Amino acid sequence: MFIDALPVAGASISVVTERGSHSVVGASDALAVKLEALQFELGVGPHWEALRTEGPAFLWDAADMAGPNAWPTLALETVRCGAGALFALPLRLGAATVGVADLYSRSPVERWSDEMIDVAQDLALSVAGRAVRLATRSAEAATSRTGRNAVELRREVHQATGMVMVQLDCSASTALLRLRGQAFASGVPLAGLAREVITRRFDFGQL
Repeated sequence: MFIDALPVAGASISVVTERGSHSVVGASDALAVKLEALQFELGVGPHWEALRTEGPAFLWDAADMAGPNAWPTLALETVRCGAGALFALPLRLGAATVGVADLYSRSPVERWSDEMIDVAQDLALSVAGRAVRLATRSAEAATSRTGRNAVELRREVHQATGMVMVQLDCSASTALLRLRGQAFASGVPLAGLAREVITRRFDFGQL
């Protein structure tokens, strides 16, 4: 849908709960999944900006390190992954923002026209309800489905966040921030660190 209507190469759809849980419910390709995961792990980027502002957010040229770039680490990693631009659109149901559509282009792009941004936002609105329904069904499943458009529920990350909250006596947002920071600093995937916390091989209370 997004790829047919917009000048983008790929897209992923994620649903976000009121508690901050992020679940990827669909993606066009592996790179779309990787770019969404990169933003999730770093905690910055158009994905988070769209959630914060409840409006569209863009990184038009990831390779322009001299430009007004608010996310230099993300931009560098985006280029390394083989993408040139990132776009994020909030998924809204009524007054609530329930997720994000993350899009990417292989090359840097010029700023979209207002008309194109309107089209993109209309597409995001059209998939919001289906994304929430899919996330709900997947959350109730005993195991996540696998396949090309895999439903990736970050259950382990959310479980680890709860354990870090107890270990550090902190809020969920602070616990997730500590998880991200430790994963980035140690050069391990966030999911891998979460597994270490869940299996009690890593305890933030012992740092």
